[in-house]
Amino acid sequence: MVEVINRGKPTNPTLVLLPGLGLGPDLWEPHLDALTKNFRVVAPELPGFGSFSGRGPFRFDDAASFVADLIGDDRGAAFVCGLSLGALVALQLTVDHPGRVRGLVLASGIARPNPRRRTNSRRPSCTLCRLAG
Repeated sequence: MVEVINRGKPTNPTLVLLPGLGLGPDLWEPHLDALTKNFRVVAPELPGFGSFSGRGPFRFDDAASFVADLIGDDRGAAFVCGLSLGALVALQLTVDHPGRVRGLVLASGIARPNPRRRTNSRRPSCTLCRLAG
């Protein structure tokens, strides 16, 4: 079973917290009491890690689709905060599912990747850079 923290009043705006590489939703535990006063907080583990490990390689588009599904259609757009790898997933979510993102906080992520590196991690940030001009 995939670990997802889901706390706070269902009527509050949704805040999605995405962890960094190798971290899980428990990263956010020390902050949940303060955040759940004003938000419904959803903090998942990312595909490819934790309970997801062994289910295939990590892909940004799969992770973004997973998060978009967590946000759902019925609650409107969410505020999304991503740390490190979670920041890149948040960027991919914004590019692939812009209607699901109401606000975006990127912590310790990259906006302009090293052009000499040719990895899957370049796709979301490069696309966002092109959109931003």
